[in-house]
Amino acid sequence: MANGEAAQSVQPLRQPHLRSRSYVPVRTDQVIRENHRLGLPVDGGFVRGFVELEVEADRQAQIWARRAGLYSSLYVLLGLPAAVLAAIAGATTLASTTGRVVAGIIALTASALSAAVTFLDSAKKRDQAQQTRTGWDALYNDMHVCRLTELGDFTTDTGPVKLNGFYSRASAIRAGRNPDDEPRAVKSAARGDGSAKPLFPPRT
Repeated sequence: MANGEAAQSVQPLRQPHLRSRSYVPVRTDQVIRENHRLGLPVDGGFVRGFVELEVEADRQAQIWARRAGLYSSLYVLLGLPAAVLAAIAGATTLASTTGRVVAGIIALTASALSAAVTFLDSAKKRDQAQQTRTGWDALYNDMHVCRLTELGDFTTDTGPVKLNGFYSRASAIRAGRNPDDEPRAVKSAARGDGSAKPLFPPRT
């Protein structure tokens, strides 16, 4: 009974806002604790750097998803009324000559909304935001799977190469380039002299 009451009294950890500077450090600590529960490496700068980039990719994917939704809403909010008002203005003009003043006002309003759509370029910004979100989301998914399945098996050769490849993809996304067009890092060939060692010693 006491254990049940203690479990109920545990409050879920509150995550900082996505825009907060503390978001990445807090989430990184949470993921490292997850590593500890799963028996994955938890110590050292390599683990910290790997997890921080994974968390940042997740954060950026969420931020850009929200931006894409905002631009999509603006496009519909401004573009749809402009199209409807333009149709109403045309119908009013054809219906009677007395409605030309009203039709002119409606047409000016439609033109203003159309100009706003063109100025804001919401459709293009929506597509760009969606593309950026896709890039960050793909990077996060790849790093998440890599952490869960490969992190403990990295050697002094394969670990840095893998992480540098993820950093290169992140840099390409930030620069607005397609990460698929970036040259991928090539894994170091086995030296055959036994110099490549496990990056993380077995946990005891």
